[in-house]
Amino acid sequence: MQKTFNDKLIKNSAVVAISNAISLLQRKVLNFLIAFAYIDLKEKESFTIELKYLKAIVGFNSKNLSYLKEALKGLLATVVEFNLL
Repeated sequence: MQKTFNDKLIKNSAVVAISNAISLLQRKVLNFLIAFAYIDLKEKESFTIELKYLKAIVGFNSKNLSYLKEALKGLLATVVEFNLL
């Protein structure tokens, strides 16, 4: 079952602090994953998504899946801090 959500993530830049520089692809993926998880955040602790769906949402049209996978692995080592009051 696929979720439906607003594909526009509106967030103040001061709300999310990232520990290091990330690529444009990584930023797109991160923004999408935040929006995707936000829907069920109170009910779930973990989330899954099909790679083909992620590719379509972030506009990754390349057949170089290893590049996308490396971008995802790079996000694992990135500290993301949410500054919520």
